[in-house]
Amino acid sequence: MVEKCIACKGTGTVNEKPCEECGGKGKIKIEYDILKLIGRYRVLAHYDVGTNDFPRTYNGNFNPTFGDFYLKCPHKSEIKDAFDGQLMAYIPSIGRGRNIRNALVEKYGEDIIYDYEETDGEILFFFSIKDIDKISTFMKPTKSGVKIKPFSVKNLPKGAYTIPQCDLDGYNATISAIPTRTMNNKGRQIIMPDGVIIKKLLSEFDTVIHKIKGKKYIVEAERRLVGLKPKEFIHSLGMWDRFLEYLKVEVKVYSKK
Repeated sequence: MVEKCIACKGTGTVNEKPCEECGGKGKIKIEYDILKLIGRYRVLAHYDVGTNDFPRTYNGNFNPTFGDFYLKCPHKSEIKDAFDGQLMAYIPSIGRGRNIRNALVEKYGEDIIYDYEETDGEILFFFSIKDIDKISTFMKPTKSGVKIKPFSVKNLPKGAYTIPQCDLDGYNATISAIPTRTMNNKGRQIIMPDGVIIKKLLSEFDTVIHKIKGKKYIVEAERRLVGLKPKEFIHSLGMWDRFLEYLKVEVKVYSKK
């Protein structure tokens, strides 16, 4: 984590207090070093377990002060941002933490770790971000999905819900009238309804849900809370028949194009 003044690029204080180096002309911007690892490691963001969503402001945007990013490692261990080009390894096991620390020092020398702390059942140590590949040899952070951004919905918990096949058959028959796209999958060509159009129709149906549920009902927030995809969420609300009727009308618009 690096604190910079937007105006003078100097180091200053947090919480958007004026930077002393530019006479208060600018405000502080916090840059998180761990975000530089997107594309090399899977960078995640801790979400609010009460809402199953990332922290947001009153208008629904991501909270700009949020900085709880991390690399997920085995056994509930994490690598997190620290300060000035340093990262912090968190290991919730004294024995495992000592073993990792000793293995790192044995292979790379004492200088691989800047600082080392033991608390009740936990171990923390700090290291330079330039040494992340060395540290990862023993911390083993997740690399699957390295291009997925931390605030992606793919990183939020998923609920379990199954739409009955008879209802899915009705849905598939309805969307079959949507213009198709040819997709290449492992050397095979697959012809299927245009996913962009389907996504648009699902999104627009949120307006219908909102009208039925009332002004205080925030569709996207409720959907994230239960961790369901749009189709499953609609079915869980008991609006499936209404949804299919809506699709039949809207699909005709696209089938004429």
